[in-house]
Amino acid sequence: MNSTIPYDGSIATSNLVAFLSLSVIMNLMLFGMHSVLEYFKDRFPRFPCLQTADKPVYDAHLLKLTVALSLAGVTTLLGISVTGPSKMTLLNFIGSLLIYDTGVYFVHYMQHVVPSMAQVHKMHHQVKMFPGDTNRTDPVEFFEAGLPFIAGPLLFGYNSLEIGICVLFLQVMGGLSHCACDIPFLDCLDWFLVGPRFHAIHHVVHKCNYGVLFTFWDHLLGTAMPKEQAIRRVQRTKHL
Repeated sequence: MNSTIPYDGSIATSNLVAFLSLSVIMNLMLFGMHSVLEYFKDRFPRFPCLQTADKPVYDAHLLKLTVALSLAGVTTLLGISVTGPSKMTLLNFIGSLLIYDTGVYFVHYMQHVVPSMAQVHKMHHQVKMFPGDTNRTDPVEFFEAGLPFIAGPLLFGYNSLEIGICVLFLQVMGGLSHCACDIPFLDCLDWFLVGPRFHAIHHVVHKCNYGVLFTFWDHLLGTAMPKEQAIRRVQRTKHL
């Protein structure tokens, strides 16, 4: 008796189309965020001590394609479809984000203290800090963050579209955190939410502010650093 699950080509096709479309939306969204940032660059000046560039570095298309193909493959193998039952509620969505953020905080911490992981992660710290740079990283790092990301959707039973919503939300937050400028109405929330200022400090000092979505792990574990302290540290280093 054959107990294997029959392959459903329609699920594979719909997942592939959905996640490839998501990749296009991600590109357009990040480009739009950069355009808005450029338009208001006099109102929101770049964070002190960060490099500036004339244009953003959008060389992360291959990673977005890898993400899309990987998600399409994983969801198909698990039998998750675009038309599957909807399980996303506000509480489930928040729970998914908390699971992801907790896992990625410790992954990110390890990327700065484990030599082999730090060697890979250093590529991301060579970026100029623009919204599109949220995806400018080594594909290995995508797989390191993959388990914390997929854990929530699997736990709550999301369908493919709901997984895509999670990806899109993370892209919005990643783009905002890589704006590298002071945006007061976002930065005033950095007591619990990672904004442009909070993450820019990480790119300046490195071994602090490891949070990706929320800042509570940084505050609880003593790895949070305010802007003034970061600037003083950089200025002190320049005088050595």
